[in-house]
Amino acid sequence: MKKLLLISLVLVALISKGQDQTQIIVNLSDNAKLQYNGVAVKMKAVVVDYSPVVYGTKDFRISVTIKYYINNAGAYGGLVTADIEADQTLSASQKEYLLDVYKDRSFSYNTMGNYVNAQGDVVPFGTVGSVPEYQYWQSFKLNQISGVTSISTQGALDSEYKIIAAIVAKLNARKRW
Repeated sequence: MKKLLLISLVLVALISKGQDQTQIIVNLSDNAKLQYNGVAVKMKAVVVDYSPVVYGTKDFRISVTIKYYINNAGAYGGLVTADIEADQTLSASQKEYLLDVYKDRSFSYNTMGNYVNAQGDVVPFGTVGSVPEYQYWQSFKLNQISGVTSISTQGALDSEYKIIAAIVAKLNARKRW
């Protein structure tokens, strides 16, 4: 019995160590309305949670954290908050205000009850040609996803990450945050 327990513990440890723990991070479009040092802020979405909604449908929910970066001539610089914290010219109240403006923001999105058109844009219920959003994503083809090469050679989890990144990119295009 002890041997069986020991073998089970070793297998669990190996399985959990072998799982990919890579965070899904998606570069978002620059926010021209939110400026730091006179330049549009760059943003990234970090996927915190992605899970099906269990209500008898095939809806899903996704939660992301938006992080704000310094725009370094079009490239991602450091986090804006780190720059603010390191700035010795700002008073404590100025830092507090700026840190509140540029702090990480968390957003959740749920497909349940949403209807979309053929392009995947949310439309009111009853719009001609609209379908429940989960149906749009079910009909989404792998060849529509950037980076998915071939289903015979593409890793399943790699494809899953790219699908989730495509969902985040679509939500960004819809201006969901």
